[in-house]
Amino acid sequence: MGKDFDLLGGERMAACQIDELIGIARGLAADGLINQAEVEFLQSWLATNADISDQPIIRALYERTNEILRDARWHRRR
Repeated sequence: MGKDFDLLGGERMAACQIDELIGIARGLAADGLINQAEVEFLQSWLATNADISDQPIIRALYERTNEILRDARWHRRR
């Protein structure tokens, strides 16, 4: 039972992470603009959740937010 319970718990955790990520994305996109502080918040959330999630979307978004924050063009638009 322990292994099955862990598997189900992990699936529940992943589903909660995806639900939370959807909520964050809706909030970030609500005004039609995404600023640096919002990208930094998303990157921080993804960094916190990347280690405990097997969801490829979380890992891909984490990598992409890191690229955005390193991009010099982003800094010139502020």
